[in-house]
Amino acid sequence: MCYWLSCFCGSWPNTYCVKHLLPRSAGLEWDGRGHQFAAFARAPRAFRKRVKNRVCAAATRCRESIETATQARSNYSTLARKHRVDTYPPVWLREVVRAIFSSAGAGPRHAGIVADHLVDADLAGHASHGVLRVSQYISAIENGEVEPAAEPKIVDRHGGVTVLDGCSAFGQVAAGDAMDIAIGLAREGGIAAVTVRNCGHSGRLGAYAQQAASAGMISLIMVNAGGGGQSVTPFGGRARRLATNPLAMGAPTDGAFPLVLDFATSMAPEGKIRDYARRGERLPEGWLVDAAGAPSTRPDDLYADPGGAILPLGGPV
Repeated sequence: MCYWLSCFCGSWPNTYCVKHLLPRSAGLEWDGRGHQFAAFARAPRAFRKRVKNRVCAAATRCRESIETATQARSNYSTLARKHRVDTYPPVWLREVVRAIFSSAGAGPRHAGIVADHLVDADLAGHASHGVLRVSQYISAIENGEVEPAAEPKIVDRHGGVTVLDGCSAFGQVAAGDAMDIAIGLAREGGIAAVTVRNCGHSGRLGAYAQQAASAGMISLIMVNAGGGGQSVTPFGGRARRLATNPLAMGAPTDGAFPLVLDFATSMAPEGKIRDYARRGERLPEGWLVDAAGAPSTRPDDLYADPGGAILPLGGPV
């Protein structure tokens, strides 16, 4: 993916309990009901043991009471057997997600950045970019698409313009570093532009707009996923030819929260349709066509073989 960020010149609530579906490695299935913890019951034994140890350690370290940590450890075995649905405090969920990425090879900084980003997305009400992405990211690591320990590096700079090579790092790490660079350059010269290449899925773009606004900056963020993730049909078409190519803009305000605009250039982000599929719900009309080009409200049509396509922003012609 390629990102372009610019700067000219909040924190989310952390007291809610959220329901989430923890991902599982290759060969495992979602239970389709959404916002749930799923077990590692069918994972390879060595993988299951390693993750369980990490989860138990994370629960012990988290800033909850001893009783909560003990209950969390016992809940793991119960969930692994019964696929139960439970509600967990975000502080505990952050530790669990960090532990998963740490076990996959990420260092503390990278695991923390990605875990915080995903949990914050769920707390902001965007499950499409929340912890449901953990399985996707683990698969990307296993397939060699993401290097969990990679550090992005600057490969070119001219005044306020910088090119950052993500070196196959997590998108959240590369995009966050790029925004930090843009903020610093904008403070020096009044305006800056940073491009990012060669990184994984960046998550919710609004988080980076918020990052800039917290520094007193106006930002414009664009993603061109031309190299992968084609799931959108052009106007009047039926085949996938475009990516969702989202945009985000942000500006500081005098109030407690910045002004943030974050949207896909399609009728919905792919992750939103994935979330509908997990919950077993129908899509709103005008979002999707099936492989034959007929209007569909079935989210599974997007993931069929052959698959359907998301309609572009504006809906059907």
